[in-house]
Amino acid sequence: AITLSAEMAPAATVLVYNIDRRSDVVADSLTFPVNGISRNNFTVFINNRKARTGEKVEVAIYGEAGVYVGLSGIDRSFYSMQAGNELTYARVLNKMARFDEETNGTFTQMWFSREGMADDIVHFPSSTYGIDANRTFAYSGLVVFSDIEVSYRMNLCNATQGYAECLNGRCYQMTQKCDGKLDCEDGTDESNCPGFNHTELQIFRKFRFNHIQRQYENVWLWKDINIGPHGRYIFEMPVPE
Repeated sequence: AITLSAEMAPAATVLVYNIDRRSDVVADSLTFPVNGISRNNFTVFINNRKARTGEKVEVAIYGEAGVYVGLSGIDRSFYSMQAGNELTYARVLNKMARFDEETNGTFTQMWFSREGMADDIVHFPSSTYGIDANRTFAYSGLVVFSDIEVSYRMNLCNATQGYAECLNGRCYQMTQKCDGKLDCEDGTDESNCPGFNHTELQIFRKFRFNHIQRQYENVWLWKDINIGPHGRYIFEMPVPE
């Protein structure tokens, strides 16, 4: 069993290696998702009748004492654009996964809402991207110091002439990568390619309906708080025009 902690989020890698009698190194790793968000449950209530003038709203947060809560409030129609200016669970996890260097990752499935709701995301465990012991350590973010040779798999493809290697040992031209055609029988040249153009999706979401003035106000509620010892935090906030 492996003890998990929030510091391991959003993903952690377990690597196992063995050195046999002939000094050959065998290594493998598994990367699995770790949820370090929403460990503490809390509830947010908005009372829009606290001030009879309607110029202020009361925000009440209830939860375990000491819990850190970050609030971000924007216009609903502005939020429904989902064009990259909002905070969502899926967006936070994607940004956290790209903080480090390019290493092993998890299998990811995302769902996009037609109604403008937040994207949904699910992660699944993934084995190492490395095809030999050397690259297994490298993709795990580890540097090996040893008097034993941790060698690459033999590669007969000349990278200086613009060739890359398929997993079955054949070669393909680097210009053929992500061209939509399988130049490798195993599909190596079409792996790790973008499924669609995210920029076009964001542009479509921004301009699929007419804008109004209040959508240019951007965020009107941006506050970081810690729930007090009595399990609540209450404050008032002016409502944008």
